[in-house]
Amino acid sequence: MQATSRRCTTLLGTEGGGTIIYELVSWAAKGNLSRRVHDPANLLPATAVMVGLGLPAAMALPRAVCPFAFLTAAAAAAASGLTVSGNQQAYAVPLVSLAGAGVVVGWASLRLGNRTRRPRTSA
Repeated sequence: MQATSRRCTTLLGTEGGGTIIYELVSWAAKGNLSRRVHDPANLLPATAVMVGLGLPAAMALPRAVCPFAFLTAAAAAAASGLTVSGNQQAYAVPLVSLAGAGVVVGWASLRLGNRTRRPRTSA
């Protein structure tokens, strides 16, 4: 039962991170960031939320937060590269800050996940 629970939480984080990758990268590739996000400054509260809610969530659910955070970081970095090469350069720095926040939260969840005490099973 526990193995299934661990796989479900990892799958949950991977699914959420995959959705972020699809949305952010497709918006950046099509030049729709200005239409969807409206202002580059709107990405800065997302970065604050990633750190502010991500770190406590990393303590509670490290297996779900780790793939979500790292996939979000990859999506933001890829979208940042697409905006630099396109016509939306103003979004590059906020996306890089979101990528950095994702790496910090992912690293914290890795560190906290390794410290989580596993329950003993009797044979």
